[in-house]
Amino acid sequence: MINQMISSATAMQSAQQKTQVAYAVAAKQLDSQRHQGNIAVQLLEAAVKMAAQVSSNSIDTYA
Repeated sequence: MINQMISSATAMQSAQQKTQVAYAVAAKQLDSQRHQGNIAVQLLEAAVKMAAQVSSNSIDTYA
């Protein structure tokens, strides 16, 4: 009986630790995706700015 209780407690603690690790991994993945998304937005904004400069002929081609 006591061995079963100890085994159950150990299993529960192990499951809790695995869950915490899974949450930490998921959080890191989300942070990475957020960072990649921010970079993609910056690239798109730069492309829009460049396109606007090209269309208005305000790019310094002699630089």
